[in-house]
Amino acid sequence: MSNFVSNEDQLNVALENNQQTIEVRGSFANDVARRKNIMPSMVKNVLLGMIISVIAMIYSGIEFATILIVTSTTVVFILGILFLITRSSEFKKINQDYIIKDKSTDYLLLKRK
Repeated sequence: MSNFVSNEDQLNVALENNQQTIEVRGSFANDVARRKNIMPSMVKNVLLGMIISVIAMIYSGIEFATILIVTSTTVVFILGILFLITRSSEFKKINQDYIIKDKSTDYLLLKRK
């Protein structure tokens, strides 16, 4: 049984009903695809950004203690944001129970694992 959704409320209802297949249409499909793939890409970008900024700080002659303070503050801030994003039950359910079968502009097909 397929379920067509085009907004947040319809997606929540489909997830609560444990639909086997969920078809997401419209610009909302792009948002759902971004949410599904946010964790691996965000962690990779944060690590790359932190390495580049530490190298830039060392190159510009900033003291080591300042580098540690800035880096640790940034890491705590980013981890807090990741925690808030992944805390939602909808995000967990999409990532744990569904895989992307078909993806194109303004269309996404999610199937239960």
